[in-house]
Amino acid sequence: MSSGQSFFNHMKRLLCLLGLAVLMVACSQESVFEGQSGQSTATVKDIELLEYQVADDGGSAQLRVGADLKVQLDPDLVSAAMRGVPLYFVYEVRISESKLYFLKKELTYQSQQWLINYQPLLRQWSVDDGGRVSQEISLEDSLEHISNNNTMRMHLAQPLEAGKQYTAELRLHLDTTQLPGAFQFNLFNFRSAWSLSSEWQKLIFQTSTLEYNG
Repeated sequence: MSSGQSFFNHMKRLLCLLGLAVLMVACSQESVFEGQSGQSTATVKDIELLEYQVADDGGSAQLRVGADLKVQLDPDLVSAAMRGVPLYFVYEVRISESKLYFLKKELTYQSQQWLINYQPLLRQWSVDDGGRVSQEISLEDSLEHISNNNTMRMHLAQPLEAGKQYTAELRLHLDTTQLPGAFQFNLFNFRSAWSLSSEWQKLIFQTSTLEYNG
C-alpha cells in the first residue's frame, strides 16, 4: 500500500471517529431534555416596573421594565439546535397610553434579540445578544442566559403624566424569519413545531405606582 493511500485511510478513520464523537455528544445533550413536555413554550409573567427616571431638564424619561422569561423546546427544536441550526429569540417591550374607546397610543418600543448557536465540531454553544457573544456549556445554559437577561430600559420622549393610565406589554418569541433558507422553504410543514411565542402580557399602571430615581 502506498504512503498516500495509507494517509488517506488514516484520515478517513479519524473523520469517522470525529463524527461518532459529535453524534455521541449530541445524543447525550439531547437526553437532558428528555422527560420534558413535548411542546415548545415561551412564557412571560410577573411584569415589574423596576425604575423610573426623569431627565434633569424634564424633557425625557426612562423606564426600566422586567419580567420572568422562560423557554422550553420540544424534541424537534432541540434536535435542530444540536445540528447547528441557529435559533433567534426576540424579547419585545412596548409602552402605550390609553385613549378613548379602547384605543392606545404607542409611546415607545424596544426589542432585544438573542442568537443561540451550536458548533458541532467544536462542541461549543454561544449566545449572541448583538453586542456581546457569551460562551455557554449546553443548550440548557443558553436558554437560561435568556431568562437571566430579562430587563429592558425604555426611553420615553417625554415624562409620563400624572393621573393618566399606561400599559406595558411584553412578548418573547422565536423569530422564524431568520431561519436558514431550507427551513424557510419547508416552514409550513413544521409550523406547529416552530411557532414558538408567548402571548402579549400586559400591565396597566400610573405614575403613582412607579419607583422614582433622580
